[in-house]
Amino acid sequence: MYTLIRVNLLEALGGEVGYLGEWIFARLFPGAARGEAVALLVEGLYSSEVLKPRGAALPKEDVPDVVSRHVAVEWPIHKSWFVPAVDHGTPRVFIDPPKRLVKYVGRDVEGEYANLLAVGLWELRSYVLDGVAPALLEGWQWLLPQEVEAAEVLYRRLVGGPDFVAAVVETLREVDFLLVEGGEVYHVEVKTTTSPTEAKLRKKRALLARRQRVLGKLGLRPALAVVVPRENWEVEVWVEKS
Repeated sequence: MYTLIRVNLLEALGGEVGYLGEWIFARLFPGAARGEAVALLVEGLYSSEVLKPRGAALPKEDVPDVVSRHVAVEWPIHKSWFVPAVDHGTPRVFIDPPKRLVKYVGRDVEGEYANLLAVGLWELRSYVLDGVAPALLEGWQWLLPQEVEAAEVLYRRLVGGPDFVAAVVETLREVDFLLVEGGEVYHVEVKTTTSPTEAKLRKKRALLARRQRVLGKLGLRPALAVVVPRENWEVEVWVEKS
């Protein structure tokens, strides 16, 4: 005895069909970098300028766990992206660690964790700009080459105060992909739909125009990628660049 169930794949995916479109775009454009990953790197690079080491001392914790203390620094803004910690006795700076990996045990009163954070951010800077493998930074191994390339290009164009940098980072977080092609950098919005009407595309173009007001100052250009899945398993993809 068996039960046969037939469903329409697109109907079954429902709202998740957008992830399918992004996956397809990434496969067709392997040089595309995730917007949030690039935002993380750009913030880390800028923070390496702002946060300077306060001394040679690094934190020590005699506990068999991964622990940290809350640091009182303005940059990086997203504290969960770069976490200074002691990993079973070894100082490390984790890039975007999973939740509950790091246990916080108080505040960084002596400034040792802030110093460790500054060292880790400088290692990130050396890796992205000069290709030097980090020693204390943990998680850099999972960064994709296209993410590092896009972050380097944008950082070298980044001229402005903290408010502008914060606006750039927050805007990059919203971007689906960044694509470096022929000396141009495109911020790409992916629209996945079985019926690409002009009304739907108009909304995405308006979204790109809003981001362009910030990212255009770095010389980026907008691009709309439209992914149209068909019931016969074929997929149409076209990209509008401006």
